[in-house]
Amino acid sequence: MRNQVLALLTGLCLLSSPAMAVLISTGEDEVIDGIPFRDDDVLSLDPSPGSAELWLDGAALFPDDAILNQNLDALTFLPNGNIVFSTASSTVIGGLAVRDGDLVELDLETGVATIFLLEGSVGGEPVDVDAVHLKADGHLLLSFQKDEVILGVPVWDGDVIDYDMETGTFSIFLPQEIFDIDSDVNGLALLPNGNVAITTTEDTSIDGFFVEKSEIAEYDPETGVAGIFLTFEQRVGGADVDAIAFQRPVCDDGFDNDGDGFVDTDDSGCSGQEDDSERDASVACDDGLDNDGDGRVDYSPEIGVGDPGCVLPAAPSESPECQDGIDNQGDGTIDYDGGLSVLGEGSPDLRKPDPACTLPWRESEMADACGLGFELTFVLLPLLWRRRAVAR
Repeated sequence: MRNQVLALLTGLCLLSSPAMAVLISTGEDEVIDGIPFRDDDVLSLDPSPGSAELWLDGAALFPDDAILNQNLDALTFLPNGNIVFSTASSTVIGGLAVRDGDLVELDLETGVATIFLLEGSVGGEPVDVDAVHLKADGHLLLSFQKDEVILGVPVWDGDVIDYDMETGTFSIFLPQEIFDIDSDVNGLALLPNGNVAITTTEDTSIDGFFVEKSEIAEYDPETGVAGIFLTFEQRVGGADVDAIAFQRPVCDDGFDNDGDGFVDTDDSGCSGQEDDSERDASVACDDGLDNDGDGRVDYSPEIGVGDPGCVLPAAPSESPECQDGIDNQGDGTIDYDGGLSVLGEGSPDLRKPDPACTLPWRESEMADACGLGFELTFVLLPLLWRRRAVAR
C-alpha cells in the first residue's frame, strides 16, 4: 500500500511536468498497456495506463538481429539530441561492428551510428556497461553488468561511478551499500531535482524500501530516502526495466545545447522551459546559420570559435561594419582585421585595418566623437537581450 501511495504521488508530479517523458527498454519481450514490445525497442510512457507507445524500433535499428532480438541495456541523451546506448551482446548497426561494452552514439535524424566510448576506455578494462547517464558537466554515470576492478579499485555491479572521459579517472557516485541486498543497477538517470532514478535486475530493497524490478525507484543521495518514481502495477509482466532515460525539451535539459555559454532559460533563444531549441531564428547571431558567409556561425564564448561580429547571442548581425569586408568610409581601410576574416587570405581586396574598428562587433567604422562608442555595446546589448527575454 505504501508503494502504491508513493507511486500515485510521484506519478502526479510527473504528469504536472510536461518537460519530461520516460523512455524505457525492457530486459525481455513484454506486453505493456496491451501493446507488444521487444527487448530491443525503446518505448515512451507516463503513469497513465494506455500511454505506452513505440519510440525507437529495435527491428529497424538491429536488422541483423531480427531473429535473435538484440537487447538494448543502457540509454542516455546527448546535448545535440543524439542518443547513446549499449547492447547486451555484440552486434552490427548500419555496418558498424559494436561490442557489448561499447557505448554507441546514434543520430536520430540520419540513423548514422558511431562509437561514443570504446569498451576498453574505462581504466583500460573491457567492462560491459549496463547503465549510463550523461551529466551536465560532461561526466558519465556508469554501472556495469558484473563486478569489475578498474584502475585497481573494486567496482561492484551495484555501484554507480562518476567517470571523467577527459582524465580517465572516476569516483563512486552511488555505492552498492544503498541496497539492503546484493543488487545489480540496471538503468539509471538523474532527475531535475538532483535525485537518481534507478532500476535493478531483481526485486530489491533500498534502505528498507521495497522495489520491484519492473519499477523505477527514486533515490535522494543526500538524505538516503527512497521511493517509487514510476510503477507499472498491472500494466507490465515480470520483465525488468533494463534502460531508462528522460526526454526533456532542450530549454530544460541542463545543457548548453548551442554552445553559446548560456544554459536553458538563461539562454536568450529560449522562450520558456518547454521550448525545444536554444536558438532564435529571428536573430542572426543565434540562428545557427553563417549569415555573412565567412565560415563562422553565431556567438561563441570560446576564442576563435563563432563569428567575430557577434558580441552576444542577441546581437542582430554577423556582419557589422567592422567585420563586413567593406570599406564603408572610403578611407582605404577595412574592418578590424583588414577584411581578412570575411574576404579570406590572398584576396586582392584586403586593406589595412580600420583604426576606428577596435573590436570586430563595432557597428560603425566611423571614429567616436565623444569617446563613447563601442563601450556602449557592453551596456546596450545585454539590456536588449534581457528586454527580449522579458518580452517573451
